[in-house]
Amino acid sequence: MVCPNDDPYFTRMMYRMGLLKRGMSARQLVERRRLIFYCICIVVRAALIVTVYHWRNVRFVQLLVLIGALVGIMNLWSRNGGTQWWSKKFQLLMSIILAVLVILVFFKVVKSWLIPAAMAVSLAVGILQSFVVGFC
Repeated sequence: MVCPNDDPYFTRMMYRMGLLKRGMSARQLVERRRLIFYCICIVVRAALIVTVYHWRNVRFVQLLVLIGALVGIMNLWSRNGGTQWWSKKFQLLMSIILAVLVILVFFKVVKSWLIPAAMAVSLAVGILQSFVVGFC
């Protein structure tokens, strides 16, 4: 099945993890992708937001967020746009914003609560985009 909203790297990872199986029908693939997004991705990201909010003033947590944002920038920068339930261009922008926010927090230019707030905006907009983009 060819899906216009498919990210071949992410899909390959889901197959390797056993979340998707070869031979699944197109309908099963779409339903499984939806289940993964709403039951795993959103829950994990929400848990990360709560964790970062709770320890937002800890430098090590700020460093982990910065590393995650930089990995996101490198990963998304090399891809040519596209979607995977959400806009990769938007997520690239959010990764850049997160990296800048962490640096600004480190130098005490802005308050640390902005880091989990930006993560929450990223999650909320990603959820909204999933209704528009679709799963295939």
